[in-house]
Amino acid sequence: MTTQKRIFKNFLLTGLCFGISLSSSAWGSGLGFDKTRLIIEGGNQDGSLVLDNRGDGTFYVRAHVEDRHHQKTTDAMARPPVFQLNPQKASRVRIFVDKAKVPQDRESMFWLYTKAYPAKKLDDAQNILSFNFITQLKVFYRPEGLKGGLSASAKKIQWSLKNGQVVAKNDSPYNISLAAYHLNDKMIDTNHVIAPYSEHVTGVKTKLPAKFGWTIVNDFGGVETHTVDLN
Repeated sequence: MTTQKRIFKNFLLTGLCFGISLSSSAWGSGLGFDKTRLIIEGGNQDGSLVLDNRGDGTFYVRAHVEDRHHQKTTDAMARPPVFQLNPQKASRVRIFVDKAKVPQDRESMFWLYTKAYPAKKLDDAQNILSFNFITQLKVFYRPEGLKGGLSASAKKIQWSLKNGQVVAKNDSPYNISLAAYHLNDKMIDTNHVIAPYSEHVTGVKTKLPAKFGWTIVNDFGGVETHTVDLN
C-alpha cells in the first residue's frame, strides 16, 4: 500500500459504537462534505462547505466551531447552527471568523464539528437502533499578506534531536498538518498540526545519524513528503 493510500485510509474511518465519529469529509449513510478542510484566505471573513446527503434518510444536523484545543470559542461561528437535510439534497455550512479577535500575522486554526441525527417517526422511536454521525474538519483562517506559502514552509521545518526524541520547529506563519513521519524507511502515522512559530516534540525516538522524513497535508487535501538527514 502506498504512503498516500495508507494515510487516506487512516484519515477516513474511525468508528465509535452508538455514534460514529469520522474525522474526514465522508460520513456513513451517504453524508459527505465537498472538502476535507476549509481555508479562509485573502482577508475574507468567511468561507463555506457543502454537506451533501446522497442517501435515502432525512437528518437533523447541528454545527459548531471550537478552537485548535477543542474548546468553545467566540472567534468563529458556524451558520446555520441547526438545519434539516433531506434525502438527495445538499446544504451549505458557512464559517464566519471575527477578524478583530484573531492575529493578522499568522494563521488561526479551528475545528468545525457537525453531528447528524437520523430523523425517525415517533412510532418507531423505541424500536429502531439509530446512529449519530459526527465529523470534525480543520478550518484555517489565513490573513492577507503572509509571506511564503504552506508547501514552501513545510519544506523548511527544522528538525533536531532532543533527549533522544525528534523535535520539529516551525518558523513560519502557517499551520502545518502532519500526516506521517518516516524514520529509516519506517512509516509512523500522526495527525498533529504544528502551530505557527512553535516547536513540537514528535515522540519519535532515534539515535544519530538517521534518515528522517515527514508527510504533510496540503491546501488541496493531498500529501507531500520531504526528507532530511539527521546528524
